[in-house]
Amino acid sequence: MAAHPEFLQETLRLLGVVQVNRATLELYGVGSKEELLAHLAELIPEEVFPLWRKELLAIWEGRHQFQGVGINRTASGRTIHMLLSWRVLPGHEGDYGRVLVSVLDITDRVEAEEALRAVNSAIRALSSTLDLSALLRLIHDEAKKLLNFDSFLVGLVDRGRGELQVALAVEAGEELEVPPIPLSPEQGPTAWVAVRGKPLFFSDLEREPPPVPFRQVGRKVRSWAGVPLVAQGEVIGVLSVQGFSPRRFGERERQVLLALAAGAASALRNAVLHSQARAVADKLRTVEELSRRMKLATSKAELYGLVLDAVEGFFDVPYCAIFEAQAAGLVLVAHRGYPRELEGLQLAFEEGRGITVAAFLSEQPIYVPDVRADPRYVAGLPTMGCELAIPISVAGRRFGVLNLEHERVDGIPPQDRDIMKIVASELAVALLSLERLEELRSLSERLASLHRAVQRLQRCTTEEEVLQTAVRVAQDILDFQICAIALAEGDVLVPKAAVGIPLSRTRCFRKGEGISGRTWQEGRALWGNIQDFPEAKPVEPSLFQSFISVPIGDFGNLQVAASRPDAFSRSDVELAEILAGHLREELQRVRLEAELREQAIRDSLTGLYNRRYLSEVLRREVQRARRYGRRLAVLIMDLDGFKLVNDRYGHLRGDQVLEGVARLIRGAVRESDLVFRYGGDEFVVILPETDTSARAVAARLRRRIARWAQEEGLDEVGLGISVGTAVWRPEDPLEPGELLRRADASLYRSKQRKRSKGGSTGQPEG
Repeated sequence: MAAHPEFLQETLRLLGVVQVNRATLELYGVGSKEELLAHLAELIPEEVFPLWRKELLAIWEGRHQFQGVGINRTASGRTIHMLLSWRVLPGHEGDYGRVLVSVLDITDRVEAEEALRAVNSAIRALSSTLDLSALLRLIHDEAKKLLNFDSFLVGLVDRGRGELQVALAVEAGEELEVPPIPLSPEQGPTAWVAVRGKPLFFSDLEREPPPVPFRQVGRKVRSWAGVPLVAQGEVIGVLSVQGFSPRRFGERERQVLLALAAGAASALRNAVLHSQARAVADKLRTVEELSRRMKLATSKAELYGLVLDAVEGFFDVPYCAIFEAQAAGLVLVAHRGYPRELEGLQLAFEEGRGITVAAFLSEQPIYVPDVRADPRYVAGLPTMGCELAIPISVAGRRFGVLNLEHERVDGIPPQDRDIMKIVASELAVALLSLERLEELRSLSERLASLHRAVQRLQRCTTEEEVLQTAVRVAQDILDFQICAIALAEGDVLVPKAAVGIPLSRTRCFRKGEGISGRTWQEGRALWGNIQDFPEAKPVEPSLFQSFISVPIGDFGNLQVAASRPDAFSRSDVELAEILAGHLREELQRVRLEAELREQAIRDSLTGLYNRRYLSEVLRREVQRARRYGRRLAVLIMDLDGFKLVNDRYGHLRGDQVLEGVARLIRGAVRESDLVFRYGGDEFVVILPETDTSARAVAARLRRRIARWAQEEGLDEVGLGISVGTAVWRPEDPLEPGELLRRADASLYRSKQRKRSKGGSTGQPEG
């Protein structure tokens, strides 16, 4: 049969109609059996051949019943889809002479199935893209394949703005710009569908006025259909088609539009989410680039400018400001969008007003969707709808607040709020880095200055000079306004030098007493606010609010103070420790130098000044006597019988005698008098501002030594002392050497008299 289609035509002509009912006649659009037979060739087109082929095969196989689906036409030419059934009447099983045929019109069902397949194909096509613009045009194109319309619209719900944003509008093949539609049922059928979430169909707007307001835009619309786009139970938009003629959208179109809208809603939701994700990704890339640029910024002004430019350029936030934390409150230091008169606006902490202040004090971001409902709101402009305040803080360091406002209620979407938190965090890190960099730069400069100051310390020759230089360095270079140094004397710390406070107003501390004594005892630095240290005993409580106390090794400690709390940083402590370390080294140096100097001018046995130092001191004292017109006496003493002590008792005993005599001489003269061991058993005493009293001093020495010799059992060897004197007078000035020579001559005469008298004690001669 496939090879001979004419066979199908010839066999089809053999069919005859014996009887036909009224329903069949109506189905084919004819009035009688005769009319049906007359048009039979037209009513059974070639499209029926596949069905007829199946029927012939059933007859060939001897089946007496058959059912199949095929296509016929009506007398008017309309195609109908039919379900054809027949069975052979009894008695005609052999020749198929009488067959009862039943024809059922299934056109609606077939067309609905075809439409469903077309809709499914359209929905599959919609899943081919996530680009929102491309998807909207694809929805239009697929709808055009399924429906006959003149105008097309897709609107997307924007609940933040309270609007239906028209994403695509097409009329007569041309795209139109349509303004947003307020989300209110009174605004028209499109808004009604979006708000109610129900479809609307108008067959003829002219003859059947719609139950909702309808405003004609563009060409006059006669038929209108709109269905909600629902995704995951939420209306995300509206799909609407319009016709310029009436009755364009029947039940079929209704079902097609509802089915298409279901698939389009899912695709649109995915595309919107994808678009939002891409927008967020773009913003995150902006933040990443912003972060990179902030790391290269060299000033706060540059940082603030970068942040505000980014917010203004990439986020739909028309008003943005940076408030900087100062002592009493927040100060507006940089902004975009606000009037110039708001620059420098101050929000006091103590008043507690303002969402910005609340965010700073709580250290938590605050978002107020409707500022009109929040009593904390401080209006900068009367038209604001929402506000977002984010603290600029990191690691406990609070710099200020990043503040954003929008004229719309709830106008800052959640993803932008999250990104702004990242921006504020990155700004805080950049500010901290800038602050640390500035601290390092300042520390470097202070260290360089401290290094130069240490060179000044190294030039000091006395302990007092070292201490005075150190406190000046602390004030002038390290910027410590109040500084004091205390040195250990036994178990007590005694103040020795101070700046910013009179030394007379300082006090001594025992080891472990107060912060000063604790620092000395523990050998470690203490610093912070006075109120946090219960053991503190400040001499001026109103003056001392914060402090640094560092040990100077075992020598004592160095303290700095300020009249405000939190005045010092860790770097300040480190600088104070560095200064204290150098101070310890220099104190050790000058003390060692003093000790070495003493050793150089002292006699190792008696502890008296030595002969080498005598010439220096005598020259200095003569110059002083000449300058002030005063007298000066010199005594030279020699021990009598000292050789017998060494010969009889040995040199060890001789050394003990010299030590004892030295003590006696030292105790017999004034504290201002200078005593020297001249050599061997000879001693020299310089008596400033003395003349005739020198004889009395000499007599006193002879008596004490004689008494001491008797007590020591040395009188039997004749231990005693001979004394020679010389006096420098303004009216008879002598050179130091001549003065010493005259004293020596006097000693010689004294010893000569002793010998001439048989060893008796003689009087010294001047």
